[in-house]
Amino acid sequence: MRIAAIVLVLPLALGGCAMPWVKAPSEPPTEAVDTNQATAIKPVHTAPRRQTDAHATEPSVRPDLWKQLASEFRWGSSIDHAAVRTELTRLNRRPKSFRRSAAAAEPYLWYITNQLRQRDMPLELALIPMVESRFRSGAISPYGAAGLWQFMPDTGRRFGLKQTRWYDARLDPVASTRAALDYFERLRDQFDGDWLLAIAAYNCGPATVRRALARRGADDFWSIADALPAETRIHVPRLLAVIEVIAQRDPGNITIKPIPNEPYFERVDLGGPIDLEYLRDSDDRLADTFATLNAAHRKRYTDPEGPFRILVPRPLVVPVTNVLAEVPPEKRLPTRAYVVRSGDTLGGIARTYDISVATLRQHNGLKGNLIHPGQELIVPALDTPLRADITPPVHEHVVASGESLWTIAKRYGRSSTAIAKANGLRLDALLRPGQRLRIRADAGSTTYAVEPGDSLWTIARRFRVSIDELRRWNGLPRQQPLQPGQSLIVSRPDGDASRNI
Repeated sequence: MRIAAIVLVLPLALGGCAMPWVKAPSEPPTEAVDTNQATAIKPVHTAPRRQTDAHATEPSVRPDLWKQLASEFRWGSSIDHAAVRTELTRLNRRPKSFRRSAAAAEPYLWYITNQLRQRDMPLELALIPMVESRFRSGAISPYGAAGLWQFMPDTGRRFGLKQTRWYDARLDPVASTRAALDYFERLRDQFDGDWLLAIAAYNCGPATVRRALARRGADDFWSIADALPAETRIHVPRLLAVIEVIAQRDPGNITIKPIPNEPYFERVDLGGPIDLEYLRDSDDRLADTFATLNAAHRKRYTDPEGPFRILVPRPLVVPVTNVLAEVPPEKRLPTRAYVVRSGDTLGGIARTYDISVATLRQHNGLKGNLIHPGQELIVPALDTPLRADITPPVHEHVVASGESLWTIAKRYGRSSTAIAKANGLRLDALLRPGQRLRIRADAGSTTYAVEPGDSLWTIARRFRVSIDELRRWNGLPRQQPLQPGQSLIVSRPDGDASRNI
């Protein structure tokens, strides 16, 4: 779906970032925020709602979620501001684009609205994905922003959004909404309850907003708008324009299809690892919605470490639950990923993981044995998964006094030639104390990510090697403790003459 009229130009590094592939408006951005042409609007501050009047009542329940949403809006009209009027004009030039984006909101809007109510936050914030992603949960910008709320990778991790090659929580409507609202609550507190400043900070980063406030000696968005990045100057009034349309205060020629005021999906526990393709194909009714609701699952199989859950349209919860109760064992095998390297063969990879070539073919849809470097294969684990990844790790070695390429190579079970080549050195190069060298494991080596509670003894026992071998392959001093997440070589590198036990 395309809604160029609603989407910003470039994602910025710190917050939710608008989609960047839409061209910027032809008019200079400063035109939209010329306060000399507009009536100033007070900062948008909202306090928690309280019953202060005996006649005050909660909004009546309406069957159309858009109308229900509008009935609970807390912010006043922004039409009198020139920047908002400019954006309203742009929206009205593309009513079909607006309607497509509004229709795309249906799977998510009730959930987002409900989460905002639970936190007593303004329901106007539910419309931010309209501007950020056009309500596409799988949206990924060329700059790396992803999901409904367009989280950049680092910001997503800062708010607890897991990102692996298997699963990206930024694309999970439930997880990303939780993170976005957490972020907005933090920004609200940082900017003394001024939601326009919080929204601006979400787009361009709180530090940028604070600097603009300090330079201008101001305390509201409109006073600093022209001191902010162009994208942010457009972003805030565009959101306000969308709010005006939904609130029917200035709908122009835009009409939108009603959305039922009820939950669209439920979370279903998968009960462990599973072949998602098998589950999706089990019911034709899942085909259209599975990818939309579960874009966070990036591969055919669930992440080996979870989460083991999916979102399912409410009418399909019972059928999907019934399918899950009868999943064949071969569709529940734990899996790991392997990236093919030069010289690899299907038989060699199968032997590494102690599985048959036929099994490897089956799980990757291969008809023959032809594979190519860079190809990613799914490897089923026929026993307890070991969190092993056979991509060779790179260690950093700090040269000690008296060391040479030969002594370092012997310590790591590598060749002097390989270490010299990896570091751009001649074989006869003299090393200086403190010099840092990259030590890459051999291609045939398997690595393991250390987990909390692991010790060299437990890891050695698991992989059937000795503690001394682990120390030698990884250059570990005897008294050095292991750290969770640390990558260890756990199989004999090529060139190591010792024998595994």
